[in-house]
Amino acid sequence: LALAKDAIKESYQELANFKQEHGLNRPAHRGIHPAYAWSTIGISWFIESAFNTAFLRVGDELGIIGGFVAAAVVAAVNVFLSALVGRFWWPFLFHRNAAQKQLAIAGCTLWGVGLLVWNLLAGHFRDAKAAGLENPEGAALQLFLGGPLQFDSIYSYGLLLAGIAFAILSATAAYKMDDPYPGYGAIYRRHEDRCAEYADEIELAMEELKQTRDDAIEAANATRDQLGMQFRERGQILAARETHRTR
Repeated sequence: LALAKDAIKESYQELANFKQEHGLNRPAHRGIHPAYAWSTIGISWFIESAFNTAFLRVGDELGIIGGFVAAAVVAAVNVFLSALVGRFWWPFLFHRNAAQKQLAIAGCTLWGVGLLVWNLLAGHFRDAKAAGLENPEGAALQLFLGGPLQFDSIYSYGLLLAGIAFAILSATAAYKMDDPYPGYGAIYRRHEDRCAEYADEIELAMEELKQTRDDAIEAANATRDQLGMQFRERGQILAARETHRTR
């Protein structure tokens, strides 16, 4: 317990140094469980894929199957890339170090531009398929370069908005998996784990002490019972001796 107590003191000091270094005066916020976060991301991918299938199946020679495959690829890039950005880049937007913060801002700006471009290309891809153009991938790129925001159908605008909405939802779910300040959640959990281990060791020691006490009480009770029996026998012997002497 003495060694565990020293480790707890060092853990408190490590946590205090981290908070002082990064200007934190609050406990770490518990993020949502990773299973819930990844479930949200997976459901977002599935819903976006199903939503886009209705648009991308138009003009596809494989029908719904071809539309779903195309929609699944578009949604996968859109959703899972956004989840990685939300998990590993968004937290650094709040970092105290100016260089890392500026780098995160640049990375998130790049992600925002890429997200918009990707979903605009998805909308033009839908228009190219609906028009029955050969090589719809290349045609979508040409349509994008000719007029990024000019779609042939309102459904393409719906595909664009849906893609951006699901991407932001996935990034938010991944971002909320941990404390918003990078590294704080991990060090706080390590500290809590050490405290929990110390509490478990104390509980184990208390159980051992209780067992020792119970054993000692049981031995004392056995001794008391034995002494009581001996005193009763002694009383009987004295009474018999007194009776014998009187006779």
